[in-house]
Amino acid sequence: VGLRLEVAKFFWYLFMTVLFSMTSAALCISVATSVKTIYTGNMLSVAFLLINALFTGLLKNKKILPYYIQWIFKGSYWSYTYESLLSSEFHGLVLTIDPEGLPPRKARGDLWLTELGMDTNMVYYNAIFLFGFFVMFLVMAKILLKWKVKERL
Repeated sequence: VGLRLEVAKFFWYLFMTVLFSMTSAALCISVATSVKTIYTGNMLSVAFLLINALFTGLLKNKKILPYYIQWIFKGSYWSYTYESLLSSEFHGLVLTIDPEGLPPRKARGDLWLTELGMDTNMVYYNAIFLFGFFVMFLVMAKILLKWKVKERL
């Protein structure tokens, strides 16, 4: 594709993937504190992760879904990561699309992002929303742990 070789883009990618991993771990911790058995915790964590993956924007484009379903993307922390990473990488980039049997064409990365329904101005806001999900999952785990586990003296 011709990805960017800028140091700032690399560190932004690294920051977002680490924050995404921490948020996923916090989700699994909050699910684990809410159930009694390991089996149930594992199954619920996988279910939550798959639901988040479904509403990322990778499998289904936001723009082609009806307006009454598009709100679901706001509840998926994966969509914030995906939008931030793609916007950071493709904003301002000119791509050469060279399909076999057709002449090569130039395409702007901003046009491609717009077709996917992504906002290039939301790169840093997406990181803030992702951090908010991280904090929310940790607070939820703390509350559930305090509520479900009774200390024995």
